[in-house]
Amino acid sequence: MLFLRTIPLIILALVLLAPSFSEARGGKIQSFVIAQDQESVSMASRIGASIESALDQREDLDLLDLGEALAARPPAALEAAREQALGEMRQGVQLLNAQHYAEAVSVFSKAVSIHRNYAAWINHFPEHEDALAYLAAAYVLSGHEGHGREIYRDLLIIRPRYTIDPNRFPASLQEIVSSVRKEIQNQQQSTLEVTTSPPGARVMLSGLDRGVTPVRIDQLAPGRHLLRLEQYGAVPHGKMVEVPAAEERTYSVTMEATPDFQGLQDLLRDVTDEIRSRTLGRAMLTVGMGLELDLAIFGLVRRMEQSHLLKVMLVDIGKREIVSARRFEPSPSEMTLEAEVAGLVAALLRESPSRRQRRERPPDDPLSGRSGTEGWTIDEPKEEPRRGRRSTEDPLSGRDGTEDW
Repeated sequence: MLFLRTIPLIILALVLLAPSFSEARGGKIQSFVIAQDQESVSMASRIGASIESALDQREDLDLLDLGEALAARPPAALEAAREQALGEMRQGVQLLNAQHYAEAVSVFSKAVSIHRNYAAWINHFPEHEDALAYLAAAYVLSGHEGHGREIYRDLLIIRPRYTIDPNRFPASLQEIVSSVRKEIQNQQQSTLEVTTSPPGARVMLSGLDRGVTPVRIDQLAPGRHLLRLEQYGAVPHGKMVEVPAAEERTYSVTMEATPDFQGLQDLLRDVTDEIRSRTLGRAMLTVGMGLELDLAIFGLVRRMEQSHLLKVMLVDIGKREIVSARRFEPSPSEMTLEAEVAGLVAALLRESPSRRQRRERPPDDPLSGRSGTEGWTIDEPKEEPRRGRRSTEDPLSGRDGTEDW
């Protein structure tokens, strides 16, 4: 479920499917449920969740995650940056083994600096903890124990149970690590409150999942924490955050929408107008073609005097036509609503080309064959090239950070 920052009244139930339809024409489908007014936000959210639940329970549908479709792409320079950091670490290991400790400090510092410059993408640098361990050891062995203890503190905040690997470092360093760990345990703990605009960002602090914003994190070890924020449709945010001992700190940030997600928000303004005017127009088709959909469900919820009204339609993106449409007043009861929406989804997907053809033939009874969509128009857009599918393969997968060491 999405809460949009620039369109606060729009609630989306985005479900990307790759189903094998037994009733409707097969292909990808996505559903959008939009709240027309502030009083309809909660109902739109509940309807969207019920649609997802109904689709998930169908054996003929395969419910997939939409996150990849609108996810932020890693920066183009990320792979080169990681290779550079790995190169620095390999050189540093050679210098450390040759007992050139001062030069090793300089080289390992460059690797750690690269990692922190890409704090928002730190999950792409699994060797970050090793870099800290080597840098701390190089500092201590070069005679700068104070700096080494600071780096060991950073490492112990990420991995509290870290111990010296005697195959890589002198065993005598374990005494310093144990001393730093005891200092952290004896300090008064801190509190960090993290807020984002819009709310709902996943908080990863020093590698641990701390929930979604707004969130208050108590009993936090004082020191420098690597904060990473992830949110659907937003560019990841990362930063080193200093948390003083026995203090409470608040960290707030405005999440930046990805270009694809920002474009979707802009289009949904026009989608709302098209649903109101009962028109299949450029906005709906652009949304569908941009996400490479075959079918799309668009719904609009508005508040009435005693209830809500939902207008929903199933659109065939490829044929540029409305397959089926419904209007109904959703129940305020959660359990009843789920059953109603399940029936609605089944009815929308049950429409087939042959049934539409029968409905389009003039019936003998002037009142038979009415679907509730008479008078709806189709605004035929100019042919636009479809965007090619972008690869979501992670070019860094399978690397553990110690190749060729």
